[in-house]
Amino acid sequence: MKNLFALLVFVGCVAGCAETAQPFVDHPEQYGLFVASTNLYFDIPLVVEREGTNETIAIPVKRYAGNYTGYLVQALPPGRYYIHSYSRYSNVTIPLHTSDGFFDVQANCFNYGGYYNFQLEHPPVGYQNTTALEDIERLPAPIRKLAVNRNVCLSSMGDASQRLSSDDLKDLKF
Repeated sequence: MKNLFALLVFVGCVAGCAETAQPFVDHPEQYGLFVASTNLYFDIPLVVEREGTNETIAIPVKRYAGNYTGYLVQALPPGRYYIHSYSRYSNVTIPLHTSDGFFDVQANCFNYGGYYNFQLEHPPVGYQNTTALEDIERLPAPIRKLAVNRNVCLSSMGDASQRLSSDDLKDLKF
């Protein structure tokens, strides 16, 4: 019974990943896929704001069975996005907007944002971002497969993104 529950959780996570990635899969010329790992909990969406608009998008945090890392997987129109806020509990919103708290998304690209480590315990809330291309190999299989035969854009926080062609990534294990 325990194994069946774990399988159902995994299938639900895979379905959720596919759902948030579907616009990218169907229309890559109009969307990029933003992917990052984080220490945020399952029920805490990260809210981002698209530069030049008042549009905010809540990126759900996904978990995979047996894994304590959260994953952000969201198809987004190309542009610059600022980390806006997260909700620690359903009624408490924590603002995170800073001038260098942004990442770029390029169309038709697997935009890898790295690992976001949010200091959740004490105000003022802070966060750090580390990005290493090799970390893509450690993403859960359903997320990694979305990078197969795609260009990868390194979307580190606070830096302009860098596009790498799929030919340059042949040594990575997707």
